[in-house]
Amino acid sequence: MIFKRRQGAGDGETSLLTPERIRIIGVVFAVAWLLILCFDIWTHTRHGLVDAEGQQLGRDFVNSWAAPRLAQIGPAEQVYAIRDLTAFERGLTAPNAAPKFYSYPPTYLLLTTPISLPPFLPAYLLWIAGGWALLIALLRPFLGLNSATMAVLASPAVFMNTVSGQNGALTTGAFVGGLMLIERRPVLAGAVLGLLSVKPQLALLVPIALLSAGQLRALLAMGFSALLLAGLSVLAYGVAPWLAFFHNFPTQKLLLDLEPSIWQRMPTVYSAVRLAGGAAELAYAVQLAAAGFSALCVIVVWRRSGPMLTKAAILILASLACTPYAWDYDSIAVLFAAIWLWRPAPGMGANAPEKLLLAILVAGAALAPLLANVLHLQIAPLCLLALLAIRALKPSGAEDPAAQRGEERHGESGDALNSELLSDPLRSRKETPQSARLTSQ
Repeated sequence: MIFKRRQGAGDGETSLLTPERIRIIGVVFAVAWLLILCFDIWTHTRHGLVDAEGQQLGRDFVNSWAAPRLAQIGPAEQVYAIRDLTAFERGLTAPNAAPKFYSYPPTYLLLTTPISLPPFLPAYLLWIAGGWALLIALLRPFLGLNSATMAVLASPAVFMNTVSGQNGALTTGAFVGGLMLIERRPVLAGAVLGLLSVKPQLALLVPIALLSAGQLRALLAMGFSALLLAGLSVLAYGVAPWLAFFHNFPTQKLLLDLEPSIWQRMPTVYSAVRLAGGAAELAYAVQLAAAGFSALCVIVVWRRSGPMLTKAAILILASLACTPYAWDYDSIAVLFAAIWLWRPAPGMGANAPEKLLLAILVAGAALAPLLANVLHLQIAPLCLLALLAIRALKPSGAEDPAAQRGEERHGESGDALNSELLSDPLRSRKETPQSARLTSQ
């Protein structure tokens, strides 16, 4: 897998990471994250639903759970008033519960209403389990059930999403699920991608990609889905919550500009410049240049021929490089991008430098805080931009020669099956009973 130089390739190099070592690393990380999660739940339930400092179990999950309840009581615009929301959440959890800021559009209130119905603890556990199940289901066509489960449980980004009580698994599900459907069901794909309107900063480049590929039906469906969701939220809560949401934009910007502690967990160009000591104005200028470069890479890759999953992977990477506001839990989708770029089709696999960059990005949620504290370095955007540059300049069909020689040893039948499965991930498992075993080799 990572940098694997198969024996007989003729270059005399040894494997840096073999599949066996990767499985061991995955098991170690999965067990470690599960133990930490159990300890986290224990420490946050010793004093009701908060720890000794008043931080709620699941941190930000309380917003997804309590805000729809407050909106139902009305008026719904109260969720955008920090004092009102904090007082309501403290009444449901603990008197000393940490204050929270609700930064999502009213459409998110609508989508999270079901999870607000059970009591807090069962709702949080359902939130966690549902997110894991969604990610495993989306990864299963590529890795098989066991490896998909291990990948999800071992992912640092998934772990950060879990302990933060965030919605990274759900937004990744909408992003990845929509991209997987584009070739087979473009209208449904667009409808699913429209759900990203709850986090529009992650979907800035999706319309550009769809236009570049001539996927007009998917683009129109995406727009209709977003507008329908917005319309339903107006019917449910009125216009006032939308006005309050837009009114809070300056507060959101102040938090980004004046709170250095959050930059360590934000894999963005903006955060990288701020951590390095740059002013906000410089950070926004560099971020704007990175956004333009990311958009250009998406146009180049999506206009030319090649596997759709390769294009989807580039779109995921470019979307993170484009936005100034993304957290470590928003990078769950990078796991899918890494798998899709690893060996999407003969002649399109990642070479050794690309695999190194992908490995760093997958581990980024665990590495970033350490590097940010010690070196004041946010490494993720550097890796993202480097990968985009390599892929945009890489001719269609180019591949690392040593990796290509190694692939030939698998035989034509194995390559054909793997290529067919990865280009059509929604095939029935009954049609390809050996797919999990072959794709994991």
